[in-house]
Amino acid sequence: MAKKKQEERNIADLINSGEIKNLADINWRKETHSWRNEIAKEIIENINDNTLKPAIIDVMLSEWRFNRDELVTGLGFDMNFCDFLEGLKRHIQNYGRFNIETIKSHQTKELNQIKKDIERLKKEVFTLPKELDTVKTKNLFKKAIAAGVCDDTYKWLKSKALLAYFADKVSEYLNLGKGEYDGKTKTSWKPFETLFSISGLSGAKRDYQKTGTLPDGYSDVDKLFE
Repeated sequence: MAKKKQEERNIADLINSGEIKNLADINWRKETHSWRNEIAKEIIENINDNTLKPAIIDVMLSEWRFNRDELVTGLGFDMNFCDFLEGLKRHIQNYGRFNIETIKSHQTKELNQIKKDIERLKKEVFTLPKELDTVKTKNLFKKAIAAGVCDDTYKWLKSKALLAYFADKVSEYLNLGKGEYDGKTKTSWKPFETLFSISGLSGAKRDYQKTGTLPDGYSDVDKLFE
């Protein structure tokens, strides 16, 4: 008797209650009264969990083997029902995809991932030459970035002359130079030319020395060493 009552219950009720564990276990031809359109529609419309609806539509279509033309002429099948199924499926898929909270969550995850990728690339691509890879230098570059003379990708934002002045000061600050010239320790230009992808810094220093004037912004660089 209990089995009889269960069979008489609407298939949507059984799915909603969780009594049906696998949609493939359902005799869809029987439950839709041999594929009566209104019964099939009613089942789909009365499913509470929207995430199940696309699967129910798929299993119906997979078990309902039909040729549309034959159904229209032979069985009087309503073509609008096929359109209804496809439209409902697209709507359900889009409903989840365009949920505002889902979009926000997805964007937040994407932005966080982009930030992580940028930080990783900075470490991989914008690595300091070994001569400059020290705590003292890193602290100095943090000040330089904050002062706006370069950015966090080590792109120099001021004049080449000021970069030469900066490199000269840092080389002396870190004791990078080897040998002497004209009574002073030579400046080690190579690490700075490598880091900032700019060549000819020694020539840039000679140029501003010829003018007898320090490059614009020199006082900003001096403050970095205070």
